[in-house]
Amino acid sequence: MPPACWSWAPVLVVYLLTLSRGLFPDGSAALVASAAGLIRPCVAIHPVWETLAKWVACLPCMSLPFRLNLFGALVGALTAGIFGGLIERWLLRASQEPRPPVFSSQDEDDEPEAPPLPDTGAS
Repeated sequence: MPPACWSWAPVLVVYLLTLSRGLFPDGSAALVASAAGLIRPCVAIHPVWETLAKWVACLPCMSLPFRLNLFGALVGALTAGIFGGLIERWLLRASQEPRPPVFSSQDEDDEPEAPPLPDTGAS
């Protein structure tokens, strides 16, 4: 397997080590309350995130804030892995492309040929 396939693993470890097990006032609490259906979702929540958060809220294990934070960590690690794979593929492709020569193949003493003069018809 290419190394980019595992680039998500260290990111996931860092996310899991710093994972919050509860709520913080403001945005985090509003997202959890919205996923639980206690309040209407604010306009700033993306519809895909809102749908996925409601699915995570239906899971019966652990507390809802922990589940949502864990889901955020998994999505963040997946995103880092995809981005790392794309960058690796781009760098690999860029390193294999043929490059134009830095110096021309002409000798330094040779003068380049001048373009032919247009024929004016008057002699």
